[in-house]
Amino acid sequence: MLFFFQSLLKLRVGFIEENLIENVGVEDLTLIGQLADFNHHRSFEDNYGWNAIQLKGAKNSWVRNIETDQMGTDVNLVHTGFSTVENIANNSRGHSGLLAANSDFNLFKNSYFSGFRKHVISFSGRSAGNVFTNINNNSGEGGTIDFHGGGPNNYNLIENSTNLRIASAGAEKGMPHAGQHNTIWNVSAGLLDKIDDMFTSGYYTYSDYTGLFTGLDLHRLHPKTILVGITNGDDAITVAGSTAHRDDEWLYVDSVGKEVTPTSVYYAQKDLVR
Repeated sequence: MLFFFQSLLKLRVGFIEENLIENVGVEDLTLIGQLADFNHHRSFEDNYGWNAIQLKGAKNSWVRNIETDQMGTDVNLVHTGFSTVENIANNSRGHSGLLAANSDFNLFKNSYFSGFRKHVISFSGRSAGNVFTNINNNSGEGGTIDFHGGGPNNYNLIENSTNLRIASAGAEKGMPHAGQHNTIWNVSAGLLDKIDDMFTSGYYTYSDYTGLFTGLDLHRLHPKTILVGITNGDDAITVAGSTAHRDDEWLYVDSVGKEVTPTSVYYAQKDLVR
């Protein structure tokens, strides 16, 4: 795993050569909307209205120290790279927390969600090399990591975060949910969702299981995902139906039920290159 970012050197990210705006900063704001009584997929306003911040077409930029209330989405990076999102917090129910949409090599860190988000972390389109570290869902309800399809979301890292399970979705034409070699490292799954597994729900007609949200083959829409140090407090947790170590055509799984060292792959590798 200490070669996680070295693998990214094999990727070619098209927008790096484009003329994007640089050094855009949004910071130290409290943003208050009017989204009340959030209901997922009830309306366009519920799903896509009241976006607090969308940073689009930027690089070497930042969003930090933002608090939201009655907003549907907290921070959405679109076609953006090499930027940092940090210290984001919310206080009310809504659709999405932190999103990477066709965005690469961004760092999301140190964020705390008191308000429920259907998707705490989301990827869509071609998004690669993004890091999410110390992202905590404190809403009192289960939170999700959503690979939303529409492109090969590859080599993303989610680590050292709490109360998150993988519950991907999206339109049939956007399948599969994810590309390869996404890494989930030292993540506490938290509250039970549909089933007591790290993969809790998905586009169910693509699955061989017998009932809605009850099967354990949803990992096949997330090929070659790496899951290490998946825990759930004092409760048992499985990864695609098993706690066993394995490295097969679908998944790499290690140390289910216990945290591993280093706590953070990102910071461990950062220390190596100093």
